Amino acid sequence: MIRTVCCVPFVLALTVPTDASEIGSDHFRVGLNEFGVITKRPEAGLQHVDGPLLTVGAGSGEWYGVSFRTGGATFAAVAPGSEPAWDERPVVTPVSFSAGAATAVAVVRHEAIEMESFMRFDATGTLLHVTVTLTNRGAAPVTDLYYSREWRVPPTTGWTFPRDLPDLTKAPDDVARQLWMLDNLLPGASASLTLSYRDAGAGPSGGASAGDGVDVPLSLWTSGSWPSGLPVGDTFGIVFGDYDADGWIDIFALQSANLWRNLGGTDWVLAANLDDKLPPTEFRYSISFGDYNNDGLLDMATESRNCCAGDQCCHILKNLGDSVFLNVAVDPTIVDTPLCNADAETNCWGDVDCDGDLDLFIPVYPPTIGDNSGNFFLENLGESGGEYRFAERVDEVGLDNPPGAARPEGAQFVDVDFDGDMDLYSNGTLYQNVSSLGSPLFNPMTENGSGIGLSTQLDEGAALFDYDLDGDYDLAIVYTGPGVKIWEARGDGTYFAAGDIIDSAFTGLNLGLSAEDWDNDGDIDFTTRQVFRRNMFMETGGDRHFTVASTSIPAGHITSATPAWGDWDRDGDLDCALGNWFDVGHFYENTLYDGSTPMDDRRYVRVRTLRDSETVPAGLETEYATSVELVVAGDPASMRRKKFVASGHGYLNQNEYTLHFALPADPAPGDPGEDVHFDAIIDFPNLPAEGFRRVDKHVNSALGDVNLADLAEREIIVFRSGRVLIDGEEHLPDGDPALLVTAAGGLALPDPSGGLDDPSGAGGNGAWVGVDLDTGDATTPLRVREVIVDGIIRPGTSCDGTPRNLALWDVTNPVEPVVVAGMELPASNRNHRLGVPTNILLQPDRHYRLVASVDALRGSPIAGPTSEGGLTVAGGLLIIDLDPCSGQNVVTAPVDPSQIFATVRFGPVGDVPGDVDGDGSVGFTDLLALLAAWGPCLPPPDPCPADFDGNGVVDFVDLLVVLSGWTG
Repeated sequence: MIRTVCCVPFVLALTVPTDASEIGSDHFRVGLNEFGVITKRPEAGLQHVDGPLLTVGAGSGEWYGVSFRTGGATFAAVAPGSEPAWDERPVVTPVSFSAGAATAVAVVRHEAIEMESFMRFDATGTLLHVTVTLTNRGAAPVTDLYYSREWRVPPTTGWTFPRDLPDLTKAPDDVARQLWMLDNLLPGASASLTLSYRDAGAGPSGGASAGDGVDVPLSLWTSGSWPSGLPVGDTFGIVFGDYDADGWIDIFALQSANLWRNLGGTDWVLAANLDDKLPPTEFRYSISFGDYNNDGLLDMATESRNCCAGDQCCHILKNLGDSVFLNVAVDPTIVDTPLCNADAETNCWGDVDCDGDLDLFIPVYPPTIGDNSGNFFLENLGESGGEYRFAERVDEVGLDNPPGAARPEGAQFVDVDFDGDMDLYSNGTLYQNVSSLGSPLFNPMTENGSGIGLSTQLDEGAALFDYDLDGDYDLAIVYTGPGVKIWEARGDGTYFAAGDIIDSAFTGLNLGLSAEDWDNDGDIDFTTRQVFRRNMFMETGGDRHFTVASTSIPAGHITSATPAWGDWDRDGDLDCALGNWFDVGHFYENTLYDGSTPMDDRRYVRVRTLRDSETVPAGLETEYATSVELVVAGDPASMRRKKFVASGHGYLNQNEYTLHFALPADPAPGDPGEDVHFDAIIDFPNLPAEGFRRVDKHVNSALGDVNLADLAEREIIVFRSGRVLIDGEEHLPDGDPALLVTAAGGLALPDPSGGLDDPSGAGGNGAWVGVDLDTGDATTPLRVREVIVDGIIRPGTSCDGTPRNLALWDVTNPVEPVVVAGMELPASNRNHRLGVPTNILLQPDRHYRLVASVDALRGSPIAGPTSEGGLTVAGGLLIIDLDPCSGQNVVTAPVDPSQIFATVRFGPVGDVPGDVDGDGSVGFTDLLALLAAWGPCLPPPDPCPADFDGNGVVDFVDLLVVLSGWTG
């Protein structure tokens, strides 16, 4: 949260500056003085957009102020408007002023700090943006840097926002103040902030609308018990979580300490108020639910404020059941370090070292900001003496605040480089996970390493999600100064700026971010403060563009919104627990579907991922950072429907644990027994050295070719072991092992400081790259379940009427190479690495070459074993192949033993029902073998592989097994 302190009194300069210029758009004009303060406004006044509601009209006063420390002294100053400031600060010194028809720049200075105010209208002309850049022009560091915007609006009562500030001097009752705390500045360094105004007479704007036809289908929930809506209580952030493990998500807001229990999607009841479980304090931010002791009950980790009166520590509330919680953070035998002096933000749970229990990352302002402690990392040591215990090890594991990085606000764990383990984004920094079993360890990446810029610029919310449905997790950040931006993933753990794809990117700043598919169209939308941003990817057939969505939510409910999303009544649309920073929260229901909507018209499915437990048969909701992908029949190859499980979703919020996927329209609306078909692929976090853990249809056939019409409860539950529950029926793993080997250790990961080289030109239109594979050490068939290619993929070449840009050739007989598999990968210059699920069988004792057509290529030094799991990698292939359909150039291409351009994830083929000949597939050879063995089996020990039911006879039952398992 942005924080400030008040300004230090000085002798007041009573002079009032004269107007310097007017600027305007087609919609309204404003007058400015030489300081850049607005002195003339439209007739109806100007409405301050981001923050508490305020209209500055005729007779109002406006100023801005600054305060800071440098060289052991404290300074403060004010820039007056059309009337003197309300206190005794000296006036800043004007440096320059320039203006055009619609823009103006005012530069002022006070001691070491220079302030540039850049004023311009947005593209629509309906918003005036003011970006203030503060630069340290002194020779010593600047600390405790604060900027204020101040108004006197008779007869409006004044306010100060935010209020969680130490040593705040009281302003007069009629003065309103919006305050920003900037990070410390070294000499020459800058920080920025943006605020916006609109013509108060222009009607609703910026995400607010009334009446029918709104974009955001939310309505205030009411019931007979709560006719005025759910009295959530005071909030900063807000969370969803099934604290009582009854299958229905509940709501908790830490500021009020109200725990609301969901009564089966029909009503709410106040289960408990947990105020007496925590030390008294004035401000409490939020919590994150996580089952740290593996007992099936969600515990809480709180986020504290290091200010004001009362407690300034984070706490862990152990769930004892029956809505009773115990604060264990005060017990040094359970949490070895007091979690105090903490301006804490969005907590993150995750088993980062894959030892079976949840660790906890607490983002905290660095010690350079006030007297804060910096980040905490609590390593879960597991159970001893009947209790799970934590050790604070942030320095040892590499998750402390990097020097110069912005202070943390939003944070999330997820695997961004797709090596299997969970990485972390926090405080302007991407942390690369390099843990070993039971030993957490991260490498903080620089801007050059990750590609994520603006690392020193303050954000007020951050979340990862796949906004463009290409299969990797992009990063949305709401910056205080630079505005709302998306850093787009390249698929290899690095990022680039997505460009100007967000409408009204300079509104909805300074507080809050959430992300979910609230319009249920299949792409993920997001919010920043009061602005709902609608993803238009699905609506436009692939345009990367976010518009400002209209809502019917009263402006007073979303002045500083911190939403959480979840389907509270399991009706198929995502409802909203609407926190409102230091204000009353509300509960809104999504009206896309209601009780009268036929199930065929409710286009969704839910996927819940769980850890197996011997003591909790129902499983544990501890699989944070698990990625789930739905492969929907009929989707283009370029469309990837992926989400991941998280314990925080942008800023002080937590969405429902179970993942919600929107689905396309019913392709057979007249047939109640037919609907969309899809496969589910679940990647559970795992250390790369231990193997890549994927549960899919090859592990459990229940996850393949799922017919939505067959899902009565519209939910699929998948366990880490491969068990699956659908409509209460258990499906045990019946196929391949879940653990996969990544050949040759995989492709290169970004260097924390240097990143990865960009793919380079391939040297011609016929460039193909790949890898040489040999199964001479395999004793059974191997299944390739993912192909990963580096470079920029080229559109496919037609061979026998079928385009392909990926081909697996069997070159065992070099005279007659044979294409074993071919496919057309999505071609895009926005990605530098592409990993796609596959089902390719490699037979034992064969020689293969996997090649892909590229416009640009990048090699990876071989980092892992070249022979593992029955597969040997000889090296990489680079071919100029103008005859790609014959395979002759693939056969003769030289092998580079030092590097590879592609790799595969593979494992042994498990039991395949109907596979008589043991080649991993079911086809004509199996049918012929079954028919040849028809009748009674030979006596043991002679084998009878076609007798699938074990009754001693090969008969029609066995024939049905072959036919039902047919793969061709």
